[in-house]
Amino acid sequence: MKKTLACLMCVCMLCVLAGSALAAAPITDYTLEEKLQLQLVKSGFRGEVALSLDGDGAFGITGDSWALWKAALEGMTLSVESTPSGDDRETGLTLKKGDAVLGSATLLSNGAGYAVQSDLINKNNVWYAFGKQFDLLGLAETDEEWPSPWHMLLAVYGADDAWKERALEAYAPYQTKLAVWMQSYLTVAQGGEGDDYVTRMSGEIPVSEVVPQIKQLLVDLYRDDAMLSLLREVFSARESAAYLNPAMETTYFAMLDQLSWTGSVGIDRRYDAAGTVIMDRVTLPFGENDRLQSLTVATGSAGLEVSFVTGDGRSFALTAVPGAENAWTGHVTAELPARQADFTVGGGAEKAESPVLSCDFTYSVDDTDEDYDLSQDLCSKVYARTLVLKPDGNNTADTGPLSLTWRCEMTTKSARRAATHLSGEVTCTDQTAGGSVTLTFTGATAQPWTPQTISGLGQTPMQLDGLNEGALKTLTESWRSVLDAFGASLTPASGN
Repeated sequence: MKKTLACLMCVCMLCVLAGSALAAAPITDYTLEEKLQLQLVKSGFRGEVALSLDGDGAFGITGDSWALWKAALEGMTLSVESTPSGDDRETGLTLKKGDAVLGSATLLSNGAGYAVQSDLINKNNVWYAFGKQFDLLGLAETDEEWPSPWHMLLAVYGADDAWKERALEAYAPYQTKLAVWMQSYLTVAQGGEGDDYVTRMSGEIPVSEVVPQIKQLLVDLYRDDAMLSLLREVFSARESAAYLNPAMETTYFAMLDQLSWTGSVGIDRRYDAAGTVIMDRVTLPFGENDRLQSLTVATGSAGLEVSFVTGDGRSFALTAVPGAENAWTGHVTAELPARQADFTVGGGAEKAESPVLSCDFTYSVDDTDEDYDLSQDLCSKVYARTLVLKPDGNNTADTGPLSLTWRCEMTTKSARRAATHLSGEVTCTDQTAGGSVTLTFTGATAQPWTPQTISGLGQTPMQLDGLNEGALKTLTESWRSVLDAFGASLTPASGN
């Protein structure tokens, strides 16, 4: 009898231990994030976003104006539905006020291009199509002779990992050449900084010597068919024609010779005794007609520094230092656009001063580990971020203490095909007035349904990338006028 009881007790203990282990550790061979990513590729998704205002006022809006905005946003939602079928995907957006539909838009894709229609820009359900490499940002730049390089940087940054891996391999020879060239301008010094032993490599390269190096890189690039083909995969047709055409080499050489560019490229790198990068700072000058005059970026174990001066002379500076686990502290200073245009005092023109935003900030991350509840068969994970801005004595902007919180919960059953649910909110709170603006969202993956496809459209879409500059400008201006009128219809009348 005693042996039987002992065996039963052992079985019970094993069951308890097994149950505890199952509850403490995920029972799947993939994480929640991996499951969501896989489902978003092959499954449908439905979600909804709503915006609301709380309190009696915030951000300088009070009284009747705040009440009008609260009433206008009450019951307003934006829903999204997306579903794939092979290379085809249909994504729909619907803006509602209660049960009333205010407007909708549909985006179709097939791996090679896109088609879009919206009753907000055309009541006749006209479809507009464009290829995968079409420069959408260029719609706002039709007055510019050259496409903006900022879009190309975003395209490279947003490319998939497979493309980046190929790009790093192709870029390696250029990186080696640049490192050898830069080495001749850098001096090396070693010594103590505080309690640390530091190796410092620093120097400045005059732009007069940078230009010949840029020319040499262009010569190498325009003879590198593999690199050109790689860049054409992510650049738009307009960008490729402007920047990746070898016939443009002599044109660029002439433009570089006429470039009004002064100053120097600054480099400052510091390593500790173990060879770890403490700081890597680079300062870049820009031309007189650029959006920036200069840009400085410093990264390393000591934190992050970013500063720049805009083309019209306004400055921005941010420093961030890692503190406790998953927390950062820092400071931001920014000259904002002037509150008013130039005005006249005593017969002379005087420019209004730009207000200065000067704030200390703290940023913290409080994500939870992935958890599995055996009794509910529920995997869950919570993401939480908090940013707090506190103006200091140098602040002249009309801004009080603000907090921005972001929380998202992801849940799913353990079955591989079980839907993944998302819910959360983003809240910005005026700490002085007490009012806040909150964006709430919910959504879940779903079984895919049959999407509308580009090949199945009953009409031939208007090809945006086939329009000339003038026609494209006229079309986008008509869109803006309709959207501006729609936005005005949603804006509450001003109160007292």
